[in-house]
Amino acid sequence: AWNVFQHFYPYFDVVEVDWDAVLTHALERALADRTEEDLLRTLNWLVARLEDGHGGVYHALQAGLGLPPFRVEWIEDKVVVTASRLAAFERGDVVLAIDDRSAADIVRDDEVYLSGSPQWRRVRAMGQFGLGKAGTRSLARLRRGRETLEVPFERAARSPVAGPPARAPIDRLEEGIFYVDLSRASWPDIESRIGELAAARGIVFDLRGY
Repeated sequence: AWNVFQHFYPYFDVVEVDWDAVLTHALERALADRTEEDLLRTLNWLVARLEDGHGGVYHALQAGLGLPPFRVEWIEDKVVVTASRLAAFERGDVVLAIDDRSAADIVRDDEVYLSGSPQWRRVRAMGQFGLGKAGTRSLARLRRGRETLEVPFERAARSPVAGPPARAPIDRLEEGIFYVDLSRASWPDIESRIGELAAARGIVFDLRGY
């Protein structure tokens, strides 16, 4: 894996990384690895050093993983619930810890093994927060207002909980300024408002979705 990047990765001129030193450290880690899970982490660590948002390592082991029944985002330096399948977790709850491990430590540790810009690593860490073997149970410590709560949950091998869209697919931000989410707005929707859009002073086209 290291050798393929050494000869074909096109961005070493913009990524500040001592790739030879990465090889040495990765080999030392691999020598100490005893399980497939250990080696998977080592490979993830190696790819993360490239800081490339398209970089990742995939393995059949990941098919047995599951996520908590809630979704979080990083808001004001805290891990905050933004959506949930369980009524026990409310939008706005601050996750303080999972099984006595602080939420901030979980995020920081995960980011070491995720490739991308600092902002993209944070997004990816939020998307996998609380990841573990499907069917395992954990205890979340939450702050809700002035209360501190402990809420048990079970991980499920399901798609992540989707938070509500912040805006409609086509929305007016202010007079003469429109927002168009091109991952959600269909062409008939756009065509039906093409007159408004053509006359707008400005349009924000959201291209973040695939």
